[in-house]
Amino acid sequence: MLAQLFKWFFALLPFVYYYGVLDASGTPRLLFLCFFLVLGFGIHLFKNQELKIPKTYGLIFLIYLLTCCSTSIINGNFIDYIELVKRGAYFLFFILIYNLNDAKSESTLLEGVQIFIGISLFFGLTEFLLIALGEAPVENVFYAISTTFSHKNIFASVLLLSIPFCLLNKIKPAQLILISGILLFCLLLQTRSVLLGLFIAGIYF
Repeated sequence: MLAQLFKWFFALLPFVYYYGVLDASGTPRLLFLCFFLVLGFGIHLFKNQELKIPKTYGLIFLIYLLTCCSTSIINGNFIDYIELVKRGAYFLFFILIYNLNDAKSESTLLEGVQIFIGISLFFGLTEFLLIALGEAPVENVFYAISTTFSHKNIFASVLLLSIPFCLLNKIKPAQLILISGILLFCLLLQTRSVLLGLFIAGIYF
């Protein structure tokens, strides 16, 4: 059941968007993640399942908290509590991921991630066509495509980090289409850090 929840989380994630400053801060998706975490841990509590928490997760998060607090105190700055909440939510998210330790759950999770990639690419293709047809606010600025990620650099980074999820298990035609779409948009968006990542990954593999 938890794996199915993950699948729906990734399938709905591209639609959680609000155009403006609110989305640039990541607030809608953070709220969506927090709602998902409540459901995920609620399922564990309801089913009375053992929740495994790796020691390294807790240690890394504790070091992060101490580093943030000490740096803020030394520099005389205010502690950014929103960022701490974000990192805490990510920490809890990966704890749930860690507890999906059977092949069926992992396969369902992977399917959800690939659905997320497919929807994101579809949004990118739609925006590309709108620009090409002159129906978008900007004309012939294809490298500015951001879909529902506020900025094209975020969109490109998400696509780059999605590549490994298309290479797991036996590669199927649908996965090849996703990989081709990812590479096409990475080149089109011209994000230097993403292109550098692709270059280094190409040399490594």
